[in-house]
Amino acid sequence: MCVHLCMSAAGAKLNIAPHKKAILVTGETMKVKETLKALSGSWNKALVGWVFQGSKKEQVRTYMYEYMYRV
Repeated sequence: MCVHLCMSAAGAKLNIAPHKKAILVTGETMKVKETLKALSGSWNKALVGWVFQGSKKEQVRTYMYEYMYRV
């Protein structure tokens, strides 16, 4: 299941999807690169996206949701 988030505060559109036992974040990630790093994501050149441990799924989704609606 793919969840599409529009991060209006940063002007970035991101896709969050499961990838094996991990979470993959793709889209306009360059605009939120530092945020993704701070969440302990690692860039995966082959997948052209940021990979997070599956155990961080809720943390990543929650942070992205809160970030999206930040004023």
